[in-house]
Amino acid sequence: GKGSVQQLLPIPGEQDDQFEDKNGNGRYDLGETLTKDFNGNGEFDFAPRVRLTVARYLLPSGRSIHREIADDGSIISEGGVQPDEDETVLPRRFESWKLEEFNRLQQSHKLRSYLDQYFAKNRELFHEIANGDRDDTSRYPGFDAFYNELGTTLSAQDVRFLLRREVRGRVQDDRGATFPDGDYQEDPPLQEAIRVVLGKLGSTENELPDFAATFEPREKKAEPPGRVLTASLSDRERTELRHALSLIGEARSSHTPLSSEQWAELEKTLLEVLDK
Repeated sequence: GKGSVQQLLPIPGEQDDQFEDKNGNGRYDLGETLTKDFNGNGEFDFAPRVRLTVARYLLPSGRSIHREIADDGSIISEGGVQPDEDETVLPRRFESWKLEEFNRLQQSHKLRSYLDQYFAKNRELFHEIANGDRDDTSRYPGFDAFYNELGTTLSAQDVRFLLRREVRGRVQDDRGATFPDGDYQEDPPLQEAIRVVLGKLGSTENELPDFAATFEPREKKAEPPGRVLTASLSDRERTELRHALSLIGEARSSHTPLSSEQWAELEKTLLEVLDK
């Protein structure tokens, strides 16, 4: 996470685009009508702000936990805090093509139209889905027909992931309260944290149906890197090495081979570290 505290300061004379707040939640949501589009691009835009750092979080040693970067872009200090226990879990990462398709579907408003069609008649069901759907597409009314109409290269589970995010937003508006940060269905680090807590209570995720159905398989714990090697590396070199390891971990967890560009990036990163 971040280790700095920042404030956004408005710039005199600059205004956010204006919109019709149909659901009364005080913020722009996809599909709401723009009433003032200052740059005429057809999309809601925030006015520019000045981002001012006002404080930093420090460890007892005095080291900042925020990554420190010099004016030339070089890393002065990698920052961060190593966990007390060796339970390092990589966050979920999506390939660029998948992120582009996610964005295309969201911009098409088809997810919102689906909820406009089904939410009122299935309000209680969607409140349950917002809390957890057990990765089961059959719980969504008319899902198969909806998925086929999208004409997308995404899998049904990818569309379920997007649709549930839209459901959670609609349910938040409906109940007038946001969900806590973190979503156990889609957050591997949170899943591992829950596993650790359950283990201390003498239980496992397999004993709880919602967790058993949605938790990603636990990867076999790799042996930690040699302490002598990592101790001799600079902050920049450790960052480069962790990036290389994240590429490998992403391919292993998704069971998808690395692309030629990813292999080239991995090779370049490892050679840069090993040659120093």
